[in-house]
Amino acid sequence: MNSLIKFLLLFLVSFAVGWMLADVAKAAEVTDKITNIAAAAGKRYNVDPQLILAIIEVESSFNPSATGKLGEVGLMQLHPKYHQASYNEKENITQGTKVLSRMRLDCPYKATYLWVNCYNRGIKNTLKNPAEFPYYKKVMNAYERNKLNRETADVKKN
Repeated sequence: MNSLIKFLLLFLVSFAVGWMLADVAKAAEVTDKITNIAAAAGKRYNVDPQLILAIIEVESSFNPSATGKLGEVGLMQLHPKYHQASYNEKENITQGTKVLSRMRLDCPYKATYLWVNCYNRGIKNTLKNPAEFPYYKKVMNAYERNKLNRETADVKKN
């Protein structure tokens, strides 16, 4: 009886570890795909791909199926009422980056924190109270954390 319990526990632990490793591999594959799409969209619309990835982290936690409280969809949480919104990763990131680029051009203030806030709150809401920028802080925290992770990974490679 005792050896049967040990065998079952070992089997369950092995199964759980295998399942977790498969999830990690899938997550890495999805993240690589998203990173590549962000790089292409960033190049096309002249937006830092790392900023795009930081926005994706804040908006959807890299979940392509994310749906917001107000009906926003996908990685960059685009609202179908205002933008071409799709759950498709490439379409969502491309459209979201296009919107972000538009905000940079349309926002009367060229400070990064204001046009990034415009992406989240819209131009009118941002201009009502330009001193409020908690969204920008979240995005920049993600940006800096990811930058540190990239630098650490680069050091480990060398």
